Amino acid sequence: MPTRDPDLYCVFQVEDTLFRVPRHRLDQASDVFANKFRPQTAEEGQSDDNPIVIEGCTSSEFESLLKYMLLPMEHLPGPVVTAIATTNISKKEWLDILKLSTAWKMDAVRLQTFAGLGVDPMLSQTS
Repeated sequence: MPTRDPDLYCVFQVEDTLFRVPRHRLDQASDVFANKFRPQTAEEGQSDDNPIVIEGCTSSEFESLLKYMLLPMEHLPGPVVTAIATTNISKKEWLDILKLSTAWKMDAVRLQTFAGLGVDPMLSQTS
């Protein structure tokens, strides 16, 4: 039986929804995510029968984050995504992304949410 690369192939379960995604972009964006949702066994996250369970968010919130995180790489010149790549993200999705990027300390992603929402990121900083 072929093996799956755990960095490129991972099954997450949020509520009753399974997501099969490459985890490396999520891990790179957040040490919190990488540590909190690290597989506990070699098999965890490698099949639909043994997913990594994510609690504390809805499946639609996680889907919104994935929609942003899995944009084609050519649209990712640095930590900020171009406006062209983000035009298909709705305000509700940006708010979902803001929630999860804040909770999981995805600083570059969080910064981009303000641009996506048309808000000055300096307004988000606390003194």
